Amino acid sequence: MSSLDVAPPAPITPPARRAVAPVPYSNYRVYGYLVNDDVLLEYALKSRLGTDDDKMQRAYAIGRAAAYIAEGFGVYPCLIAGVYYDGKPRTCVAIASEDFHDRMPHVDKENVEKLKKMFNTQRPPIWYTHV
Repeated sequence: MSSLDVAPPAPITPPARRAVAPVPYSNYRVYGYLVNDDVLLEYALKSRLGTDDDKMQRAYAIGRAAAYIAEGFGVYPCLIAGVYYDGKPRTCVAIASEDFHDRMPHVDKENVEKLKKMFNTQRPPIWYTHV
């Protein structure tokens, strides 16, 4: 009997997998101030921190400008986050976050004072819902 006369083994079918819907990422909040995107974009273009070629490049330039200014005021750690305010997406310079991945779990009073100085206000920062 040759090896060609033997029937090949039946193919092994993997067990049926259940389709598992992805768990939606829960919204978390960030603690900071809203910024004017147009002013930051103008600053970014003047400082050559980015371009206004398309939507992604615009968002990148705004984030770079906000981070550059925050670094100049010594605000660290700092997070440039997209948030919802009045149902619209906005940009926020945040110094605290509820998301443990951001490694910004608590509000540092010294950072709050630096952020107030950066925005030239006495009003405390606010918690915003991250996009």
